[in-house]
Amino acid sequence: MTGRLAGAVRLCAVLSAPLILVLAAVPAAAQTVSIISTPASGDTYLPGEKIRTRISGLNINAATSPNAPNCRAESPFVQRTGDQGHLCSYMSINVGGVTRKAWNYTNPIGSTAVDFEYTVRGDDEDTDGISIPANSITGRVWRYAATAQDIAQPVNRDHAALTAQAGHKVVGASVAITSTTPATLDETNLDGATITVTLTNATFGSAVTASSFELTLAGATVDSVSSVSSGDTTATLTLGWSGDISAPATLAVTVLGAANSGTANLTTGTVPVGINRTPILGTLANKRLVRGRAIARFQIAVATDGNGTLTYTATGLPGGLVFDADGTGTCGMARGFCGTPTTVGNSTVTVTVSDAQNDQDTGTFVISVVAPTAAGPTVLIDADPATAALDPGPLFLSEASTGSNNALGYAVRLSARPTATVMVAVASSDTGAATASPASLTFTTQNWATGQTVTAT
Repeated sequence: MTGRLAGAVRLCAVLSAPLILVLAAVPAAAQTVSIISTPASGDTYLPGEKIRTRISGLNINAATSPNAPNCRAESPFVQRTGDQGHLCSYMSINVGGVTRKAWNYTNPIGSTAVDFEYTVRGDDEDTDGISIPANSITGRVWRYAATAQDIAQPVNRDHAALTAQAGHKVVGASVAITSTTPATLDETNLDGATITVTLTNATFGSAVTASSFELTLAGATVDSVSSVSSGDTTATLTLGWSGDISAPATLAVTVLGAANSGTANLTTGTVPVGINRTPILGTLANKRLVRGRAIARFQIAVATDGNGTLTYTATGLPGGLVFDADGTGTCGMARGFCGTPTTVGNSTVTVTVSDAQNDQDTGTFVISVVAPTAAGPTVLIDADPATAALDPGPLFLSEASTGSNNALGYAVRLSARPTATVMVAVASSDTGAATASPASLTFTTQNWATGQTVTAT
């Protein structure tokens, strides 16, 4: 033993106090959530803006089922990419007391943070600021394994709530359709016409089709819609038409929010589009006038239908006659004719009415100008000397009474001297066919035998 000890080294430790070993787990980094976007206008998001949120403090290298409910139908990112393997998760956020879904739009695999996005709707409103409830993630289970041989374990994504953030308010505004271009369509060219619908406080989604719009008027359909991308505010519709508009009408264009899978921010709205009907002239009657005699002015009727202010023109008038379109000219009568014809003959007058869309209607009538007769037929009128009344009563004259000489003038006188002044009223039985002038004749004891001319035109 002695030799053995001599060749050995003795090691010893002197402990001045007991040694206590404490083994403790190192806590994983806590998961936190935050809002990473910034409102375009100060501290307030407007409809159509993106709210982006993030959960941090993760370590992910795999993702497995289940999917978030309604992932394919609701996630704009899955609709765009078709990727349901990674993106089927959302974060619930609180916007004015309403729970909204912010969808995962970045691949979480290999990440320590995952981002989400929500597009502000027109009916959102939060004056205190957006908040995020605790443990807000729904959808794909994120997993982590240290090595390929390890069994992947679910990643803890529990987190504390994020209180209302005053720098992230939302001011809601109702979605509105503010205009269409053009505001009026022409009934003569409806099939294939296009109108552009413009939104305010909202944007279209990425799945706008003809079924996203509804037209309210018989025979009207939307045949196609121009290419519309998510975030656009306008869409151009091409119309189909298979009907007849029998009266002035308004086409109502309705945008159907529920019809578009990508337009959660779009609610229903309607805008009217006027349908312009071509103006229509009334009946134009032929006229017979006497050369050298001023005519009793006459006018054409107001055209029906048309859009906006109607404008009238008349061409082909015989010499000496003028047309007053708006009543500010020579005739002092809107759509009126006046003057003294100077040339014998037949003139075909063309009248045109145009509306604000430059739609037109045209009609014609004939003005026949005849030469005055040297002496028209003389008509004798018997007047009762005592009462100065016509005897036997009204006297009717017709064109036939003039014979074949086309005379339009009648010389009228009394057959005997009256004992008092005699007034003879002159009128046409059909003013649409002819007018008579003057309106009355006056015979006295002095002029009773002198013929006074009555003219029918």
